[in-house]
Order: sequence, then structure tokens, then C-alpha cells
Amino acid sequence: MAQTVKDNRILILVNPASGNGRGEELLKGATHAAGGVMQLAERCQAGSPSDWPVVHTTKDGAWKIEVEAYLRTRGLRTVMVIGGDGTLMEAASLLYSLRALGGLSMIPIPGGRGNDFSRTFYGYSLEQGDFWEWAANSIEREGRQWKRCDLDLASANGKLFINMASIGYGGKVVENAQNRKAFWSKTSLVYQVEGVLAMTSGAGGSCNVKVDGKSVYMGPFFGAFVGNGQANGSGLYWTTGARFDDGKIDGIVFPKPGMLDMIRTMSAIKAKEDPPMRHTDFQGAEIVFHFDRPTALELDGDYMGNALSHELKCLPNALNSWVLKK
Repeated sequence: MAQTVKDNRILILVNPASGNGRGEELLKGATHAAGGVMQLAERCQAGSPSDWPVVHTTKDGAWKIEVEAYLRTRGLRTVMVIGGDGTLMEAASLLYSLRALGGLSMIPIPGGRGNDFSRTFYGYSLEQGDFWEWAANSIEREGRQWKRCDLDLASANGKLFINMASIGYGGKVVENAQNRKAFWSKTSLVYQVEGVLAMTSGAGGSCNVKVDGKSVYMGPFFGAFVGNGQANGSGLYWTTGARFDDGKIDGIVFPKPGMLDMIRTMSAIKAKEDPPMRHTDFQGAEIVFHFDRPTALELDGDYMGNALSHELKCLPNALNSWVLKK
């Protein structure tokens, strides 16, 4: 049987709909032989960026077949993924499923609207301008370099995610934002409106949280966030201690706060401060929630359904990646 020839070029996977066109703009920068892209090409020994093949995501998922063909039959091993956290999650899940091929790496490029994964991974947010310009300036002024690293992933009920899971309050916000047919559902304020409406709902029941087999919280429940990364919701830092290379996931659980406490909490976590509302923090390799009623789950912006229990696990060293760091 003929052996696959190794191809050092980087395969670019881009979501053309991400960030209201931001993905396509970042694609132009990724194929331009300059700045941060050139240092990446040199580090990966990937040749000229103008020669890198490009695959666009599609709603029917056919792009996954195309990506797999490049990896399996053409020998490419490095995939640059341009898109939001949902696109990164799908791409990471595909690469993880193909890990038996060996040597696969993912380069995440933030092309969405919130890009919360990249806030932790790179320390980059949209407020800092175009990503490729930020990368070039970081290399020139801060001495950052593209370096290969291990990347943990996580799973919830067997479904992979790359950044954060929202349970209860956050899950219900996303469920209603994606499924409700209201006049605000098509506006940019949909999550803010649904957040307020979720706060006026019932108390949320009760739960038992077990971390690595040991119960760490039992009591009234309103919401929980479990992070492989630190933030979701465009910069809400629920789990500031989370890292992508420590073999653990971090979490926070809380009973229903008053409206004023929730407003203060949102302000605090935006500033990476400890939430003033009553809460319990925890960290471990496996976290299991048991509820007295079906409870909503969301992963990296996608609503996953309601269940009486949710089991989350860290998948240590799941993928190789490249990160721009000092």
C-alpha cells in the first residue's frame, strides 16, 4: 500500500459567515506573506502562505470530508482554523477524532464576534484591533514567537468543547436565544434580553456537584459555568484560574442571586474579579452535576439540551497547537 507523502503546508479552514465577514478578512491576511504569518510559516516550515490550500465551512458539514481528505490522503498535518468559538469547537472535535493519523496540530485564529477562547489562549480580544496586525506588533514590540504547545480539550456528556460550558442559567439563555421567535431574537441585544428574562424565571431547583468523585456542593441551584478556558459571553471571566494545559477544568456554581447581585457580579467578572454573589469554585479532571429537574446545557455557544445530569471531563493533551507567546 502506498505511503502518504508528508505535506508541510498549512491547511486553512475558514468560516465565511463568522464575525459578519471578519473571517474572510482574516483569510486574506493569512495568505499574505508578511508579519506574523511569515514567522508562523517559518516556524512550521510550511512554505509560502500564498500556496496554502483553503477550505470553507458549510452548513451541511461537507467541509469535514474535505479536511479529512487533505489530512488522510495528502499528508497535511497542520490546520489553521479561522472562526468563532463554535467553529473552533467543531474543527477541534474533527481533528481529535482523526488523532490516530498522528502529528495533527491546530492553529486557532479568532474570527467570530466574542472570541472568548482567544482571550485566554493568546490574551487577545477584538478591542486590540485586527488579529494579524496585533500579531505582527506583538512579535516586533514584545518579542512574541509562535511556539508549539499541548492543548487540552473537554467533553460534556461525550460532546467535545474547547472553551466553556454553561449549565442552568447560561444554558437557558442560549436555548431561548436560539429557539425563541420574538421581535428581539434577530437583534444584537438578544442575549442581554434573554439574560434578564432568565433572571426573572424560577429559582432553578437543587443540585449535587461531584469533582473527581467527591461532593463539593449540594444545595440550591441557578447556574454553573465549567471552563477549559476562562471566559464566555464576550469577556465574562467566570473561571479565571483555567488553563489549556493543566489537565483540569475549572467551575463555578451558584444559587439564584438577586438582580443587584447579578449586576454587580457581571461587572466584577468583566474585570476578572471574584464574583460578589454567593458561589462555590472548584477544579478537577471530572465534574458531574446531578439535578432534581432537567437542566439546560450549552457548549461554546451551542445549545445541547436539558438533562437530569451532566458529566464533564478534561481531555488532557488532546491536540497539538501553535500559540503566539513571549
